Amino acid sequence: MYKFIALSRFYPSLACGTAWNFRASQLSMKTTTRILIAVAVALAASQAAAQQIDPDSEREMVQLVNAERAKVGLPALQVDDRLTTIAREHSQLLAVKHALSHQFSGEPDLRHRIVATGLRFNYSGENVAFDGNAQGAHQGLMNSPPHRANILRPEFLVVGIGVIRKGNLIYVTEDFAHRLQELAPEEAESAVVRSFAALRKSNGGSPLPLRKQAGLRELACDMARNDRLETDIARDIPNVSAVVVWTATEPQKLPDNLQKLRDKKASGWSLGSCFASSKRYPNPVWWNVAVTYY
Repeated sequence: MYKFIALSRFYPSLACGTAWNFRASQLSMKTTTRILIAVAVALAASQAAAQQIDPDSEREMVQLVNAERAKVGLPALQVDDRLTTIAREHSQLLAVKHALSHQFSGEPDLRHRIVATGLRFNYSGENVAFDGNAQGAHQGLMNSPPHRANILRPEFLVVGIGVIRKGNLIYVTEDFAHRLQELAPEEAESAVVRSFAALRKSNGGSPLPLRKQAGLRELACDMARNDRLETDIARDIPNVSAVVVWTATEPQKLPDNLQKLRDKKASGWSLGSCFASSKRYPNPVWWNVAVTYY
């Protein structure tokens, strides 16, 4: 699946050129402590120098990915700095472990890593590889059908590529996502209203007057907190004839149960939307409650 470089070189676990040969009893505790601190600092500096972010290779791989997409008529992926940050962090783990994995012990999975950045998304994907250079890593990924599919997936709009150089190798993480438009609740509700009005118009129905209903948005947030859709949640609102609840990543896309109201006679309707995550939806979605009135 990945292109590897076979290594026969021995890497000692302690890259220190000074040999110590003495008994601890020959040193005072204070001196021993100072020596241990100095060794720890030297090791940390040595490791940091041996494992570095390679921004030139990152830019090259972005160019290579977008060149492949251009060949098949796909738009270029935009670089999202939030994805770049988590890609670099994962590549650092690849370099430390000298292994390929999408999730190491104690590390969140990709979806949760993206959620933690605040990026709004509904699709994601990841490629990992190591090689001697960016061109080799990219070619190895393109020669693998599942990784090629990520690079050429039409749904993806943004990418973050993290490259860590360690010795003669680079460790690469490519994180892809379909970034969603970042809307305020009022904007999301307006998108639903426009789509619903267009739906009724296309079916020959008259527009339904939109009524403000205090607390309906909070009821939508309650569903997120309870992690379930509840049609009974709005039954206590006076004169309600129908209740429709749903989740959506893109508010303008209406669910089937709301489309059934396209020709329903009603005196008006109300809507509340809340963007929130839950156990079932760790990447946040829009939780929606719509009611119609007699």
